[in-house]
Amino acid sequence: MEFQVVGSTNQQEVTIASTDRKFIINEYLVIQDEDHDNPIAEVIETSSFNKFIPSVDEKSAMLDDSVINNLNELGFDVENETIHLAKVRLVGELNRPISVGVSARLPEFNEIEHILMKTKPKDGLTLGVIRGTEILQEKLPQEISNVARLFDKEFGILDQEGVPFVLDHYSMKEYPHIGIYGGSGSGKSVGLRVILEELQKKRIPAIVFDPHYEMSFDKPFDNIPEDYKEDFKNKHMIATVGYDTGVDFVNLNTDELCGLLSSVSPLSETMENTVGAIHKKNDSLLKFQNRLNQLIDLFENSSDIEGEDRKVFEKYKNSVAGLKTLQAISSRLNGLVRSGLFEHDITNIEEGLKQRKTVVVRGNMKLLHTFSGYLIKALYKKRRTYQDSQQKTSADELRDIKRNKSIEKFPPFIIATDEAHNFARKGDFSNPTKRVLREIAQEGRKYGVFLILATQRPAILDDTINAQLNTKIIFRTVRSSDLDTIKEETDLSSSEIKRLPFLNSGNCFISSAVIGRAVSVRFRISKTKSPHSIHPFDELNEFSNTDDLGQVLLEHLPLGRHNLPQHHSDINKKAGRYVDKTEIFEVLEDLFSKGLVVREKSGFGYTYHLS
Repeated sequence: MEFQVVGSTNQQEVTIASTDRKFIINEYLVIQDEDHDNPIAEVIETSSFNKFIPSVDEKSAMLDDSVINNLNELGFDVENETIHLAKVRLVGELNRPISVGVSARLPEFNEIEHILMKTKPKDGLTLGVIRGTEILQEKLPQEISNVARLFDKEFGILDQEGVPFVLDHYSMKEYPHIGIYGGSGSGKSVGLRVILEELQKKRIPAIVFDPHYEMSFDKPFDNIPEDYKEDFKNKHMIATVGYDTGVDFVNLNTDELCGLLSSVSPLSETMENTVGAIHKKNDSLLKFQNRLNQLIDLFENSSDIEGEDRKVFEKYKNSVAGLKTLQAISSRLNGLVRSGLFEHDITNIEEGLKQRKTVVVRGNMKLLHTFSGYLIKALYKKRRTYQDSQQKTSADELRDIKRNKSIEKFPPFIIATDEAHNFARKGDFSNPTKRVLREIAQEGRKYGVFLILATQRPAILDDTINAQLNTKIIFRTVRSSDLDTIKEETDLSSSEIKRLPFLNSGNCFISSAVIGRAVSVRFRISKTKSPHSIHPFDELNEFSNTDDLGQVLLEHLPLGRHNLPQHHSDINKKAGRYVDKTEIFEVLEDLFSKGLVVREKSGFGYTYHLS
């Protein structure tokens, strides 16, 4: 099978022609130019032509005058033969052009293994297969021959077809963070799931924010072969904000409290100063609420107060901005209290990371947005404090630190989330989550804290964070603004950028400083499935009228925040799904408005009784 270099050449790209075989996009070729030690090249664009389709006069994009002249000189019958062309990109830049007329051929695996595989599956994250390497499948060593099975909607689960793509996670020390871009239905969420499965296999601690309640790993993918199954049940745990994890108010400092309040609605500088004046170290929630409510009452009735109340008013009147400011702070605080945010702490999450698990943190987007900044900052501080303590040079200092229980051992970990633009949006300067993510993006690698951020909208993700994502996994993307961002932030060629809107689901380009070039990859099948994988119209066929949350709650009255924890598990079981606290109290309020229940105010909010 004869391939030949034709047309003008340079140190990066050449054109190759053949009359025997159509070229395959992304396949690899060996260019037999001994002056350059037979370099490897990847096909990045293909074209076929003959006398009629298209005519030589019309020319194709790859068929310039130099190519036509070379084809004639090399013996190709341009007028009568169908000629196949490939534009190829050399793997690594040369210091002088390839010789025109030299031949090219398909490679053996051992000739390109060093280019395709930076590490083996046992030592890295097996994400999928490298597109264009299908012809090498039969000659792969046994240890890598079927480690990345694939999925096709028509044919189901398929054996591996090509060389596996294995990401060297050890290189994250130098190239720390990963971005995953892709529109709806592109395979982005499945790609994130695959990466999280691989992290669990390697027992790499990770914290995952899950606004869609889809990142559970208990259920195996349908019909997955027995020899490909993996049990993740003991490698991950789920924590739900307001149910079994939250913020210990006593441990909050004033800045952290302001950050939580501002996530509900931004605080003005006046509001922040007022919080600073009211909040005291080691305040309990009840103490802070009482102080805040007392000041609201005093400011509402400032002309009629006397005695001790007058002393309190005089103490705060110059440091508190006024009644409206106090009421605005109270409104934000009450919203956080109603969410259940202050009923738990993050001990279970910390323990999960220490056990080298993937901890999935669930909650609605607004609550996650509120909680995430606090959690990330707290975990990052623990890791940074521990890591800094290990840098002491004096043996005596190190021994003293180890004796000090306040410096606890805390592992490296990864922070992952879908919908990342909601946590770190460009131009959102008041967002506390964005501030800590920017800090980690710039400095986290020194402490072993890394980011995996998935988003449909890379164009609106914070620029500083975007620039620090050293490995970018790009699935189908359509929006021109997102394509422009990808063009700026990756090494994808113009022809690859043009292909992005048309990629099939699960196919992507991986642009990484670790690899040194963009690679076309088809992601492997995930070994687990999302709880949302059932088709909605199939779900309707199984829908039962017994899933009536209102009826379930009526069976558990009286209900309030003080006794909900002891009923919550049974409510979930009878409802047939997880129901968060916010939804429970919304339904109870609805029952109250219909006169089906009555409510009684207590120190814990309302308690609902049968009417």
